[in-house]
Amino acid sequence: MTKIYRITGLPGTGKTTYLSERLEYMFKDLGISPDNVLFSSFSRATSRAIFSKMRELDYPQELLPHFRTLHSLSSRVLGLTKADNSFVEVADYKSFCATEGIPYRPTYVKTIDDIERFGVVGEEYVVIAGNILFSWWQYLKKRYIREEAIRAAMRERTHLGTAELKTLASFPTQLIIEWYQRWESYKRTWNKYEYDDMLQEIVLNEVPFNADIDYMMIDEAQDLNPLQFELVKQWMEPCEEVYFSLDKNQCIYFFTAADPDLTDQLSPEELLLRQSYRVPRLPWEAARTIAHIIGDHTIDSVEPKDALGDVLDIDYRDVLEELPESDVKTFLLFRTHNKISDFMDLCLDEYILTRGIGRSSSPLNSPVFTSTLNLLQSLYYDDGFEVRNAARFLSRIPAKHLKRGIKQRAKDGKLEFEFKQQHLDGSTEISTFYSFFKNVDSLDKLMQVVSDPKSTIPQKEYLLELPLDRVRILDNVYVGTYFAVKGGEAERVFNFDYKPHPEANVERDEARLVFTGITRTEDIDYIVGMPNHSEGIIHSMLYGGDGGWG
Repeated sequence: MTKIYRITGLPGTGKTTYLSERLEYMFKDLGISPDNVLFSSFSRATSRAIFSKMRELDYPQELLPHFRTLHSLSSRVLGLTKADNSFVEVADYKSFCATEGIPYRPTYVKTIDDIERFGVVGEEYVVIAGNILFSWWQYLKKRYIREEAIRAAMRERTHLGTAELKTLASFPTQLIIEWYQRWESYKRTWNKYEYDDMLQEIVLNEVPFNADIDYMMIDEAQDLNPLQFELVKQWMEPCEEVYFSLDKNQCIYFFTAADPDLTDQLSPEELLLRQSYRVPRLPWEAARTIAHIIGDHTIDSVEPKDALGDVLDIDYRDVLEELPESDVKTFLLFRTHNKISDFMDLCLDEYILTRGIGRSSSPLNSPVFTSTLNLLQSLYYDDGFEVRNAARFLSRIPAKHLKRGIKQRAKDGKLEFEFKQQHLDGSTEISTFYSFFKNVDSLDKLMQVVSDPKSTIPQKEYLLELPLDRVRILDNVYVGTYFAVKGGEAERVFNFDYKPHPEANVERDEARLVFTGITRTEDIDYIVGMPNHSEGIIHSMLYGGDGGWG
């Protein structure tokens, strides 16, 4: 009989450490082969963390063949690959909608690699009939699994917002169901899959896992949806032991039909990790307030880190002044990508550069851009620079600007030795750097080289516009959504307040997002007011009513 364990670990209590130590015990003390263990996680941050810990234990990723997302494992079980053109692409959506006369706007379609890297995040949201239908049909598969239940949900038009219902109002329900059936037929005809189709096929046809596994670990199990849960139950049948690791307060992928209570069905043996090693006392008290709004009191049995920390209110416009210049890791968290864009525009106006998290990106996310900017600033201030930045730069510009053989030596990593040798005669780093060029002896001439159309420096047009004496490079400041930062931690966390959608479930969904954001901190949480000074959901939760915190 399968032994089932559920490890509840609130933020910073060491769920990943617990699992990695358990794996080490299984591999080294019990002699269990990594080939007999399946490990899956929703969160890319957790996946990176478990791989990092296993590498420290001398188990690199290539020795862990079944440590992947459920979608990635499913594609392997079914023998599907990108090379075989097995997955639905924009062209398929366009072709089907053109044939059926359904309005559709082409958007980016995530790949199986995106899922492995980012998790099953939502698609770009577009209120057009075809886009709504494709997204809705996949959501119904996640939630209801079987065709008769899916069609019943279509007849009731469940799980659609007001704008979506309005957009689809002119299409008869029977026509929508017929479109769905023809779309499913289209995919079967061309042997194409949307990503949840893989899981559905495995569940409905009871396809076993393609290797003998005796142990299974599912991290971030609060984010399982009914379809994923059915897949896990099916694959765990032959296992001796199964471990579910979760924190119900961090079930934030509600748009994928995630249900934090699914594992309750299994009557597992419970283990609660009772000490947070990340979140200090004052941020923990703020998180406790949010947890109580969610309806969870497990947090009352868990101790925070033995440090005070702080929770501070801050005006939106004051954030730029508070951003640290030093190596203090900092998160700036927003509800939507649109709000990120607004703030990034404000940063760029002030020549402040930060990094992006997840799907949010900035110039600093490019190592070549960052190293080039650091090099240019070093030359501007005449204060030396990192040799690797110089080598990376030299490998990216046309060889016609360089003396013979320099570009190849830069690519081969030989320039660092040459720098050291030339410095023995008393020459400076900067004069050595310019000596590699044919006709460059100043920063102005170097900028002309950067502007060469054949140079392969990313975003060079923007780079050339930056005033080197004013730009602030904050490469320890990361900007992203509350979704993207899950599993991460930073010394300072700026939680940008927001107004939820009128149809949002505040207690079930939005409160969990706020909880996730507040518990990323190792020291200070900032609650950032809205630009128009109106009260947002975070302030309302923390300070509103008799049960408010603070």
